[in-house]
Formats: sequence, structure tokens, C-alpha cells
Amino acid sequence: MFIKITAIALIVFGLFFAVFGVYFLILGVSAEGWTPVEGEVTSVKVRTDVSVGTVNPQTRMSTASENRYYAEVGYAWTVDGQRYTGDRYRLGETQEKFLDREDAVAAALKYKNGMPITVYYQADHPSQAVLNPSLSVGAFVPLPMGLLLLTCGWGLIRAAPAIEKALAAGH
Repeated sequence: MFIKITAIALIVFGLFFAVFGVYFLILGVSAEGWTPVEGEVTSVKVRTDVSVGTVNPQTRMSTASENRYYAEVGYAWTVDGQRYTGDRYRLGETQEKFLDREDAVAAALKYKNGMPITVYYQADHPSQAVLNPSLSVGAFVPLPMGLLLLTCGWGLIRAAPAIEKALAAGH
């Protein structure tokens, strides 16, 4: 029974990520045609992404985590008299990430509060916007992940009778 529940959970999560992946790809492709408007920079920060290290099962020692740094740019734009704010650089990823904080600081120095900046917004949802409308590699991640989960779940359902039989026989 546990095997079937696990398989069903994999299929449900797989369907979710596959559907979201298709939606995200369509959104990413359509972003290339989003409407440009002049906005302004409202904030600039250097942010840190921390990559958690892994544990070596033989030594039980963990590897060091790795920090990546990037410039987060907040911006505002106006459409039909309505002001919007955001900080999304591109669908599926933040701005370029750096191993050295100094490089991220240098990237952040290219932006100043109040500076004009081109913002690309979705015409039918003007609150959705990016600074770079090109399709990113990150937009491709959810679909294959969902397909992998679906495949694993389907394979587990197909193999469940044989696995249960082997477990019952004590193998």
C-alpha cells in the first residue's frame, strides 16, 4: 500500500510541475513580446544566495556551503496611470550571480536610485514585469522535473505488484 501511495504522490507532484513547466515556458516565450515602458530604479541591493553543502555518507563530514552574490534592482513603472513596483530581472532567474561579492557590488553600481530603466510588462497583466524579457535557462527546469516525477511514479505503479510480491516473499 505504501508503494502505491508513494507512486500516486510522485504522479501528482509530477503533474503539477509538468503543467507549471508548460505554463512557465509559454510565459517565458511570450515575455519576449512584452510591452516596454520607461520606469525608474527604486532600490539597489547586493543579495546573497547560499548553496547548502552536502554530507559525505562515508565520513559524515559536510562540505562547505558556497555563496553566490547578485545585484537586486527594485524598480517602478506606470501603466494607464497606475504605478507598479517589482524586482524581477528575468523569468526563471535573478540577475547574473557572482562568486565574489565585489563583482556583485560592481554590477550594482551600474544602477542608481531614480535612474530611468526600461521595464517590460505583460500587456494584459501590467503588474507582471521584467527588466530582461529574454527566455532564461531557469524557465526550462520545471517541465523536465515534472516529467521525471511522472515517469518515476508511473514506473513505480507498474512495478508495485512485483515489489510487493518480493517483499512478501522476504527478498
